[in-house]
Amino acid sequence: MVQAYVLMTCETGSIQGIVDEMENFDEVVEVTAVTGDYDVISKLEVDEVDELLKIVAGKIHGLPGVGDTTTCIST
Repeated sequence: MVQAYVLMTCETGSIQGIVDEMENFDEVVEVTAVTGDYDVISKLEVDEVDELLKIVAGKIHGLPGVGDTTTCIST
């Protein structure tokens, strides 16, 4: 099992929609809006690192309003 935190910057007005959409992703354990340098932080659990790439590059970056992401793999 691979756990990772994905920190996201988002367009103004899109944050709650991104949180709501990500709550439906099977891989997302937790997602919340935050203040500071990032707008949304999520915790993901997947079987392999390759799956993480597909989720971040495909599903998360595919959401309207998502800007930059930083992925931190937990050990």
